[in-house]
Amino acid sequence: PPPRGYWKEIETRVYVPARTTTIYDSRGRRIQTYEAPHYTYETSRVWVEYNHHDNRDGRYENQGWGNDSRYARR
Repeated sequence: PPPRGYWKEIETRVYVPARTTTIYDSRGRRIQTYEAPHYTYETSRVWVEYNHHDNRDGRYENQGWGNDSRYARR
């Protein structure tokens, strides 16, 4: 059977150390810039795999369908 799961976006705080970069102006003069150390956020997607048979208590997990009395209309 195909794997079951979903994509989840995770935001991680990342430290960016101080650095200097060299840029050139329109006349070709070299200009060095300094970027102070800082934190930024990086977003990545991870696959979260699940299997309805992996529940710790052994009960079937309702995925929005089936005949589970816990989710019956009242």
